[in-house]
Amino acid sequence: IGKMDLNKTDNSSYNDTGYQMLISSSIVFWTYLILDISSTICSFFLLYQFISRRILHRAINNHTIIAITFSSLGTNLLDVPFSITYAHLCIVWPPTPIVCVIWWFASNANFATTNILIAWGSFERHILIFHEKWLSTKKKRWLIHYAPLIFFMLYPFIFYVAAVFIPSCNDSFIFDYTQPVCGWMPCYASQIPIVMYDISTHGILPNIVIAICSIALLIRVVWHKHIRYRQQVKWKKYRKLTIQMLSLSIVFLIFNLPYLIYVILEYGNILPTNIDPEIYNYLIILTDFCILLLPFITLLSLPSEFWLKKWRHRLASIMRINTVFPSQTVPLAIMLHRRTQ
Repeated sequence: IGKMDLNKTDNSSYNDTGYQMLISSSIVFWTYLILDISSTICSFFLLYQFISRRILHRAINNHTIIAITFSSLGTNLLDVPFSITYAHLCIVWPPTPIVCVIWWFASNANFATTNILIAWGSFERHILIFHEKWLSTKKKRWLIHYAPLIFFMLYPFIFYVAAVFIPSCNDSFIFDYTQPVCGWMPCYASQIPIVMYDISTHGILPNIVIAICSIALLIRVVWHKHIRYRQQVKWKKYRKLTIQMLSLSIVFLIFNLPYLIYVILEYGNILPTNIDPEIYNYLIILTDFCILLLPFITLLSLPSEFWLKKWRHRLASIMRINTVFPSQTVPLAIMLHRRTQ
């Protein structure tokens, strides 16, 4: 379920003015640009840490986090740049059908992949914390951990390649280059069975799984820590595993649920008629900001020795250099001044 109008069968959009809302296009542009650049840098930094540090990429709990980072990076590099260009020019650029199709694909595929991966990560965290023996052998790890992760990474892209690029309706579709995502709606959205499968499998179900598994994880952790085992060492071992996934899930639900609820109400024809259609554009922006914030949440969940302490040492070194540098440059400036006299 991506950025599209699920209750229309033509290429009209919710809002005839695109991003021209109460918030000016320039504010949307600069907010997108700053967040996208910083989020992209953070994503590359995370991937460098995960790949270069053996202790991180060998930890089985980080594999889903790495996949989520790759997925969010896809949004940063493929989806958001189109939104930035549109916010700046108020038109899809370049105005060609292939750009619209690519934007449809990037928007839907990356968003759905992140949705599904966070849902899987929320469920898998129960296995990692409470059922370690299920992953005790290589065969079990492949069956329970690697195979599902690979499937959830590849499946959304395969689905949206088939749904977005293959349909013949693209040949006769009238693209509206004055609207975000060329009118929000891929041409396959006119096929009700496909849309129902899309919204339920890639939108509703993952968010239900995220909510249920996150609440259940919190309850189980509190139960095992304070009531059943009361083992402080065991809690310290799994505290980071719990906080890491819960933080991602909570942020994702906060930003994503309003959009999902709106789409369900709209698709079910039960959306109140007095709702301003412009709210849809705000909800779309929230979903983008959600993806852009995920790398920072992931960074904060990493052990501090991999990023915080390192940057503290570098900052301290720079400050020490700056305290020495002025005392050396003042005599040099005086000498240069004397030579010019």
